[in-house]
Amino acid sequence: VLKLKVVTKTAVHVLETHKGTTQKLTNLQQDLVAMVVNEKTTAAKEATLIARLVRQKAEAATTAFQEAAISAFKASASAAYLAGQITKGARLLLTTGTGSSLHCISTGTAHTAEQQAPKYSGCNVPETGSAVLDTTAQQTAINVEEKFTALSGAAGKVTISATTSKMLHHNGGVYTGETRALTYLEGLITTSAAVGDAPTWNGGAANWQSAAKSFGAVHTAKKFDTQLTSLQQEIKVMLNLADLEEADPEKLKIEVATFGAKDPATQQTIDVPTLNRIKADLKKYRTVHEAKGIERTRADFFKEQIKVNKTACDLGQS
Repeated sequence: VLKLKVVTKTAVHVLETHKGTTQKLTNLQQDLVAMVVNEKTTAAKEATLIARLVRQKAEAATTAFQEAAISAFKASASAAYLAGQITKGARLLLTTGTGSSLHCISTGTAHTAEQQAPKYSGCNVPETGSAVLDTTAQQTAINVEEKFTALSGAAGKVTISATTSKMLHHNGGVYTGETRALTYLEGLITTSAAVGDAPTWNGGAANWQSAAKSFGAVHTAKKFDTQLTSLQQEIKVMLNLADLEEADPEKLKIEVATFGAKDPATQQTIDVPTLNRIKADLKKYRTVHEAKGIERTRADFFKEQIKVNKTACDLGQS
Protein backbone atom coordinates (compact mmCIF):
# COMPACT_ATOMS: atom_id res chain seq x y z
CA VAL A 1 0.00 0.00 0.00
CA LEU A 2 2.84 2.38 0.83
CA LYS A 3 4.37 1.80 -2.60
CA LEU A 4 1.04 2.60 -4.22
CA LYS A 5 0.51 5.72 -2.14
CA VAL A 6 3.80 7.32 -3.21
CA VAL A 7 3.00 7.01 -6.93
CA THR A 8 1.00 10.26 -6.99
CA LYS A 9 3.63 12.18 -5.00
CA THR A 10 6.34 10.93 -7.36
CA ALA A 11 4.28 11.79 -10.45
CA VAL A 12 3.78 15.35 -9.17
CA HIS A 13 7.51 15.66 -8.44
CA VAL A 14 8.52 14.46 -11.91
CA LEU A 15 6.06 16.68 -13.77
CA GLU A 16 6.88 19.76 -11.68
CA THR A 17 10.61 19.18 -12.24
CA HIS A 18 10.30 19.04 -16.02
CA LYS A 19 7.34 21.33 -16.69
CA GLY A 20 9.49 24.33 -17.73
CA THR A 21 11.84 22.40 -20.02
CA THR A 22 9.97 23.04 -23.27
CA GLN A 23 9.67 26.77 -22.61
CA LYS A 24 13.38 27.03 -21.77
CA LEU A 25 14.28 25.38 -25.07
CA THR A 26 11.86 27.59 -27.03
CA ASN A 27 13.30 30.73 -25.44
CA LEU A 28 16.86 29.57 -26.14
CA GLN A 29 16.06 28.93 -29.80
CA GLN A 30 14.49 32.38 -30.22
CA ASP A 31 17.42 34.12 -28.55
CA LEU A 32 20.02 32.26 -30.62
CA VAL A 33 18.21 33.09 -33.87
CA ALA A 34 17.95 36.76 -32.88
CA MET A 35 21.65 36.85 -31.99
CA VAL A 36 22.62 35.37 -35.37
CA VAL A 37 20.32 37.65 -37.39
CA ASN A 38 21.39 40.77 -35.49
CA GLU A 39 25.06 39.73 -35.48
CA LYS A 40 25.28 39.59 -31.70
CA THR A 41 27.43 36.47 -31.52
CA THR A 42 30.98 35.65 -32.58
CA ALA A 43 30.03 32.03 -33.31
CA ALA A 44 27.15 32.44 -35.74
CA LYS A 45 27.69 29.11 -37.52
CA GLU A 46 27.69 27.10 -34.32
CA ALA A 47 24.83 29.12 -32.81
CA THR A 48 22.76 28.37 -35.92
CA LEU A 49 23.39 24.63 -35.56
CA ILE A 50 22.45 24.74 -31.89
CA ALA A 51 19.28 26.72 -32.64
CA ARG A 52 18.19 24.10 -35.17
CA LEU A 53 18.90 21.29 -32.71
CA VAL A 54 17.10 23.11 -29.90
CA ARG A 55 14.01 23.55 -32.10
CA GLN A 56 14.00 19.82 -32.77
CA LYS A 57 14.43 18.92 -29.11
CA ALA A 58 11.74 21.40 -28.02
CA GLU A 59 9.23 19.55 -30.18
CA ALA A 60 10.43 16.22 -28.75
CA ALA A 61 10.15 17.61 -25.22
CA THR A 62 6.56 18.69 -25.81
CA THR A 63 5.60 15.22 -27.01
CA ALA A 64 7.50 13.49 -24.20
CA PHE A 65 5.93 15.69 -21.53
CA GLN A 66 2.42 15.05 -22.88
CA GLU A 67 3.00 11.29 -22.96
CA ALA A 68 4.57 11.34 -19.50
CA ALA A 69 1.66 13.35 -18.09
CA ILE A 70 -0.83 10.80 -19.45
CA SER A 71 1.20 7.89 -18.03
CA ALA A 72 1.53 9.68 -14.69
CA PHE A 73 -2.22 10.29 -14.54
CA LYS A 74 -2.98 6.63 -15.28
CA ALA A 75 -0.45 5.40 -12.72
CA SER A 76 -1.71 7.81 -10.07
CA ALA A 77 -5.38 6.98 -10.61
CA SER A 78 -4.78 3.22 -10.63
CA ALA A 79 -2.50 3.33 -7.60
CA ALA A 80 -4.91 5.47 -5.58
CA TYR A 81 -7.80 3.13 -6.37
CA LEU A 82 -5.83 0.00 -5.51
CA ALA A 83 -4.41 1.46 -2.30
CA GLY A 84 -7.93 2.33 -1.19
CA GLN A 85 -9.23 -1.10 -2.11
CA ILE A 86 -6.52 -2.85 -0.11
CA THR A 87 -6.80 -0.54 2.89
CA LYS A 88 -10.56 -0.96 3.07
CA GLY A 89 -10.36 -4.75 3.01
CA ALA A 90 -7.30 -5.02 5.22
CA ARG A 91 -8.94 -2.92 7.92
CA LEU A 92 -10.96 -6.00 8.90
CA LEU A 93 -7.74 -7.95 9.45
CA LEU A 94 -6.31 -5.29 11.74
CA THR A 95 -8.84 -5.78 14.53
CA THR A 96 -7.12 -6.29 17.86
CA GLY A 97 -8.01 -9.18 20.11
CA THR A 98 -6.84 -12.31 21.85
CA GLY A 99 -7.74 -15.96 21.64
CA SER A 100 -6.45 -19.11 19.99
CA SER A 101 -8.82 -18.93 17.02
CA LEU A 102 -8.91 -15.18 16.42
CA HIS A 103 -6.91 -14.61 13.24
CA CYS A 104 -5.89 -10.98 13.46
CA ILE A 105 -2.81 -8.90 14.26
CA SER A 106 -1.72 -10.10 17.67
CA THR A 107 -1.78 -7.80 20.69
CA GLY A 108 0.93 -9.87 22.34
CA THR A 109 4.59 -8.96 22.48
CA ALA A 110 6.05 -12.45 22.13
CA HIS A 111 6.05 -12.49 18.34
CA THR A 112 9.25 -10.92 17.00
CA ALA A 113 8.27 -10.78 13.34
CA GLU A 114 5.12 -8.72 13.76
CA GLN A 115 4.02 -5.45 15.30
CA GLN A 116 1.27 -4.98 17.82
CA ALA A 117 -1.97 -3.86 16.22
CA PRO A 118 -2.03 -0.35 17.75
CA LYS A 119 1.22 0.42 15.91
CA TYR A 120 -0.47 0.06 12.53
CA SER A 121 -1.68 3.36 11.10
CA GLY A 122 -5.43 3.25 10.63
CA CYS A 123 -6.01 0.24 12.88
CA ASN A 124 -9.46 0.42 14.48
CA VAL A 125 -10.02 3.81 12.80
CA PRO A 126 -13.41 4.30 11.14
CA GLU A 127 -13.44 4.84 7.39
CA THR A 128 -14.28 8.52 7.87
CA GLY A 129 -10.87 8.93 9.48
CA SER A 130 -8.98 7.75 6.42
CA ALA A 131 -6.37 10.12 5.03
CA VAL A 132 -6.96 11.99 1.78
CA LEU A 133 -4.73 11.41 -1.23
CA ASP A 134 -1.38 13.11 -0.63
CA THR A 135 -0.24 15.04 -3.71
CA THR A 136 2.88 16.62 -2.17
CA ALA A 137 5.78 16.43 -4.63
CA GLN A 138 8.34 13.88 -3.51
CA GLN A 139 10.93 11.89 -5.43
CA THR A 140 10.55 8.21 -4.59
CA ALA A 141 11.51 5.02 -6.38
CA ILE A 142 8.42 3.12 -7.53
CA ASN A 143 8.78 -0.66 -7.51
CA VAL A 144 5.44 -2.42 -7.29
CA GLU A 145 6.87 -5.62 -8.75
CA GLU A 146 9.31 -6.07 -5.85
CA LYS A 147 6.42 -6.65 -3.45
CA PHE A 148 5.27 -9.65 -5.47
CA THR A 149 8.65 -11.34 -5.73
CA ALA A 150 8.74 -14.74 -4.04
CA LEU A 151 10.73 -15.06 -0.82
CA SER A 152 12.26 -18.16 0.69
CA GLY A 153 11.46 -19.13 4.25
CA ALA A 154 14.80 -17.74 5.46
CA ALA A 155 14.47 -14.30 3.88
CA GLY A 156 14.03 -11.18 6.02
CA LYS A 157 11.77 -12.12 8.96
CA VAL A 158 9.82 -14.66 6.92
CA THR A 159 9.57 -17.35 9.57
CA ILE A 160 7.60 -19.95 7.66
CA SER A 161 9.18 -22.57 5.44
CA ALA A 162 6.88 -22.24 2.44
CA THR A 163 7.68 -19.84 -0.37
CA THR A 164 5.65 -16.67 0.00
CA SER A 165 5.96 -12.96 -0.76
CA LYS A 166 6.11 -9.72 1.19
CA MET A 167 2.46 -9.08 0.45
CA LEU A 168 1.47 -12.44 1.98
CA HIS A 169 3.84 -12.91 4.87
CA HIS A 170 2.46 -13.70 8.30
CA ASN A 171 4.20 -14.87 11.43
CA GLY A 172 5.15 -18.54 11.78
CA GLY A 173 2.39 -20.66 13.26
CA VAL A 174 -0.44 -18.34 12.22
CA TYR A 175 -2.91 -19.94 9.84
CA THR A 176 -6.59 -19.74 8.92
CA GLY A 177 -7.57 -23.09 10.34
CA GLU A 178 -9.32 -23.99 7.10
CA THR A 179 -8.53 -26.82 4.68
CA ARG A 180 -10.51 -25.27 1.83
CA ALA A 181 -9.37 -22.73 -0.71
CA LEU A 182 -9.82 -19.21 0.62
CA THR A 183 -10.09 -15.77 -0.93
CA TYR A 184 -9.21 -12.49 0.82
CA LEU A 185 -9.70 -8.84 -0.13
CA GLU A 186 -12.09 -9.46 -3.02
CA GLY A 187 -9.81 -11.97 -4.68
CA LEU A 188 -6.51 -10.15 -4.23
CA ILE A 189 -5.16 -12.92 -1.99
CA THR A 190 -6.04 -16.56 -2.66
CA THR A 191 -5.01 -19.95 -1.31
CA SER A 192 -5.59 -23.43 -2.65
CA ALA A 193 -6.69 -26.54 -0.79
CA ALA A 194 -3.37 -28.29 -1.43
CA VAL A 195 -1.39 -29.27 1.65
CA GLY A 196 1.50 -26.89 2.28
CA ASP A 197 0.52 -24.67 -0.64
CA ALA A 198 1.61 -21.06 -0.11
CA PRO A 199 -0.98 -18.33 -0.76
CA THR A 200 -0.62 -16.31 -3.94
CA TRP A 201 -1.12 -12.61 -4.48
CA ASN A 202 -3.53 -12.60 -7.39
CA GLY A 203 -1.47 -15.01 -9.44
CA GLY A 204 1.83 -15.04 -7.61
CA ALA A 205 5.26 -13.75 -8.48
CA ALA A 206 5.63 -15.81 -11.65
CA ASN A 207 2.76 -14.21 -13.51
CA TRP A 208 1.90 -11.15 -11.44
CA GLN A 209 1.89 -8.74 -14.37
CA SER A 210 -0.58 -10.74 -16.45
CA ALA A 211 -2.80 -12.05 -13.65
CA ALA A 212 -2.80 -8.89 -11.54
CA LYS A 213 -3.39 -6.58 -14.48
CA SER A 214 -4.30 -3.58 -12.39
CA PHE A 215 -1.02 -3.73 -10.46
CA GLY A 216 0.88 -4.45 -13.64
CA ALA A 217 -0.64 -1.29 -15.13
CA VAL A 218 0.76 0.79 -12.28
CA HIS A 219 4.17 -0.80 -12.73
CA THR A 220 4.14 -0.20 -16.50
CA ALA A 221 2.88 3.38 -16.22
CA LYS A 222 5.77 4.35 -13.97
CA LYS A 223 7.77 4.88 -17.19
CA PHE A 224 6.71 8.54 -16.98
CA ASP A 225 9.88 9.03 -14.92
CA THR A 226 12.32 7.30 -17.29
CA GLN A 227 10.84 9.06 -20.35
CA LEU A 228 11.67 12.53 -19.09
CA THR A 229 14.92 11.55 -17.37
CA SER A 230 16.23 10.21 -20.69
CA LEU A 231 15.24 13.41 -22.49
CA GLN A 232 16.86 15.52 -19.79
CA GLN A 233 20.14 13.71 -20.42
CA GLU A 234 19.92 14.42 -24.16
CA ILE A 235 19.39 18.15 -23.75
CA LYS A 236 21.61 18.90 -20.76
CA VAL A 237 24.06 20.94 -22.90
CA MET A 238 21.20 23.08 -24.19
CA LEU A 239 19.81 23.59 -20.69
CA ASN A 240 23.30 24.61 -19.56
CA LEU A 241 23.13 27.44 -22.10
CA ALA A 242 19.47 28.26 -21.49
CA ASP A 243 20.00 28.60 -17.73
CA LEU A 244 23.36 30.40 -18.17
CA GLU A 245 24.91 27.90 -15.76
CA GLU A 246 28.31 28.78 -14.34
CA ALA A 247 29.61 25.25 -14.89
CA ASP A 248 31.10 24.40 -18.27
CA PRO A 249 28.83 22.44 -20.62
CA GLU A 250 29.96 19.20 -22.17
CA LYS A 251 30.97 19.32 -25.83
CA LEU A 252 28.03 18.93 -28.18
CA LYS A 253 27.95 16.36 -30.97
CA ILE A 254 25.46 16.70 -33.81
CA GLU A 255 25.23 13.41 -35.67
CA VAL A 256 25.01 12.92 -39.45
CA ALA A 257 21.47 13.46 -40.82
CA THR A 258 20.15 14.85 -37.53
CA PHE A 259 17.99 17.29 -39.49
CA GLY A 260 17.26 14.98 -42.42
CA ALA A 261 19.11 13.18 -45.21
CA LYS A 262 22.74 14.39 -45.40
CA ASP A 263 21.96 17.32 -43.10
CA PRO A 264 24.57 17.61 -41.79
CA ALA A 265 26.61 15.42 -44.13
CA THR A 266 29.29 14.85 -41.48
CA GLN A 267 29.27 14.76 -37.71
CA GLN A 268 29.61 18.22 -36.19
CA THR A 269 31.26 18.77 -32.81
CA ILE A 270 31.02 22.06 -30.96
CA ASP A 271 33.77 22.26 -28.37
CA VAL A 272 33.48 23.61 -24.83
CA PRO A 273 35.27 26.97 -25.47
CA THR A 274 32.89 27.75 -28.34
CA LEU A 275 29.86 26.81 -26.24
CA ASN A 276 31.09 29.05 -23.43
CA ARG A 277 31.56 31.88 -25.94
CA ILE A 278 27.98 31.48 -27.13
CA LYS A 279 26.80 31.38 -23.52
CA ALA A 280 28.65 34.63 -22.81
CA ASP A 281 27.07 36.23 -25.90
CA LEU A 282 23.67 34.97 -24.76
CA LYS A 283 24.10 36.43 -21.29
CA LYS A 284 25.15 39.77 -22.78
CA TYR A 285 22.20 39.75 -25.19
CA ARG A 286 19.69 39.08 -22.42
CA THR A 287 21.29 41.65 -20.12
CA VAL A 288 21.09 44.39 -22.77
CA HIS A 289 17.35 43.80 -23.12
CA GLU A 290 16.57 43.53 -19.40
CA ALA A 291 15.20 47.07 -19.22
CA LYS A 292 12.79 46.49 -22.09
CA GLY A 293 12.05 42.96 -20.97
CA ILE A 294 13.39 39.86 -22.70
CA GLU A 295 9.89 38.52 -23.40
CA ARG A 296 8.96 41.77 -25.12
CA THR A 297 12.19 41.63 -27.11
CA ARG A 298 11.35 38.12 -28.30
CA ALA A 299 7.85 39.19 -29.32
CA ASP A 300 9.17 42.21 -31.24
CA PHE A 301 11.79 40.10 -33.03
CA PHE A 302 9.14 37.58 -34.05
CA LYS A 303 7.01 40.42 -35.47
CA GLU A 304 9.98 41.79 -37.41
CA GLN A 305 10.72 38.34 -38.84
CA ILE A 306 7.17 38.18 -40.20
CA LYS A 307 7.65 41.56 -41.90
CA VAL A 308 10.99 40.49 -43.39
CA ASN A 309 9.55 37.22 -44.70
CA LYS A 310 6.54 38.99 -46.20
CA THR A 311 8.77 41.59 -47.89
CA ALA A 312 10.93 38.82 -49.34
CA CYS A 313 7.85 37.08 -50.69
CA ASP A 314 6.55 40.32 -52.22
CA LEU A 315 9.91 40.98 -53.92
CA GLY A 316 9.96 37.44 -55.26
CA GLN A 317 6.55 37.89 -56.84
CA SER A 318 7.31 41.28 -58.45
